[in-house]
Amino acid sequence: MVIQRWSDGLIELTRDLLKNDDRGIWPMKHTTGSFGLLLTGGVGGGFLLATRATGVVLVFASFDSLIEDGWAVD
Repeated sequence: MVIQRWSDGLIELTRDLLKNDDRGIWPMKHTTGSFGLLLTGGVGGGFLLATRATGVVLVFASFDSLIEDGWAVD
């Protein structure tokens, strides 16, 4: 099984944008082809990501955990 991964450039861009966030909401994409909207500054300073297709809300404690899960800024 091949695990999809974003390019190092996109991962760094995502990390930089989220680290210096001044927007609060970001369009996101997943390595599986899913899309969602990320809300920063959520519960306990975490990140809430609502998936577009299902509306399921995922909670991430850090932008690193979000990136490790396969999400990147779209």
